[in-house]
Amino acid sequence: MATSPNTRDRTLLTYGKALGKWAEIEKALYDWFRYATLLDDRPARAIFYSATAFRGRLDMLDALVDLEQLEAADIEFLEAASKKCIQYSGFRNKLAHGAFSFDGTQILQGKHPYKIARENALALDDLVIAASNFENLADAIQAALFISQGADPPEEEPLSSLEKCLAQVRTLPIEANSRTPAQIISKHKHLQRSSRR
Repeated sequence: MATSPNTRDRTLLTYGKALGKWAEIEKALYDWFRYATLLDDRPARAIFYSATAFRGRLDMLDALVDLEQLEAADIEFLEAASKKCIQYSGFRNKLAHGAFSFDGTQILQGKHPYKIARENALALDDLVIAASNFENLADAIQAALFISQGADPPEEEPLSSLEKCLAQVRTLPIEANSRTPAQIISKHKHLQRSSRR
């Protein structure tokens, strides 16, 4: 059965959106790095982007957090955001380093034999969910920075305080392509552990 061009096009567009939202996460982390170092844009950008891998950039920001020069609420937020970024970076790597199936509707991981790659392929639904989760993470990271810099958004805004930004990060699913909020997963694990006693 042939795949409709519409499905293939939607997959490609959503793939691009997911990677674009990941780029927003990296940009927001850079903005935090610049804020924490008090550097001008040019040297801050040169230092931050000198690490060619995402983990190296995150490590630089984490090292700044460890210096404890930021407010305690900023540190708590950045630690949670960093943890979530690490959880999501594996999915981002699958996007960036995977290959599209012949019909263009799935992303296969080239390191696996074809049969396993097909079984574990990423499909349109995975991309839609991940793009949304990446966007929510990027929004929380950016909003938290604006608040730390002194912005005072209206209370009715969903991300109007560091506490709300932190709550959004903590409730994002553990897996980038999951819809299940992290707190719900934690409750289920707690219930499973207590039922075993």
